[in-house]
Amino acid sequence: MSFEEKRDIQRVLWEEMRKLTLPKCMGCKGIKNKYRCCDRTFCDKVRAMLELWQIKGYTYREDQEVPYMGKHGCTIPAHHRPICASYVCPENFEEDPAFKEKYVELAKLCFESETPPLPRKV
Repeated sequence: MSFEEKRDIQRVLWEEMRKLTLPKCMGCKGIKNKYRCCDRTFCDKVRAMLELWQIKGYTYREDQEVPYMGKHGCTIPAHHRPICASYVCPENFEEDPAFKEKYVELAKLCFESETPPLPRKV
């Protein structure tokens, strides 16, 4: 399998993870702020990952509470923010056994796609 094919699979897997976790996040009853669990800490970690991977082209807005948040959600694609795309708060993770099973299966595939880590390009 070529590098490009592996990277395409990685993109699809992380997008599937985002789609799986998003409804849990949007329906969360333990909302911490208007962005749910998204906060500057996650954006700072993503910013560091983007720098490590030498990915440019995303605007980090210092003046915003959540620097990568846009009008319609996060401005960073799921495969460039695995720490966010895979996050589910403990309450949402534990309350739904079917979700938990699907999540664990998909997470395994996502993280296996990262081994060895693939260089990233925008």
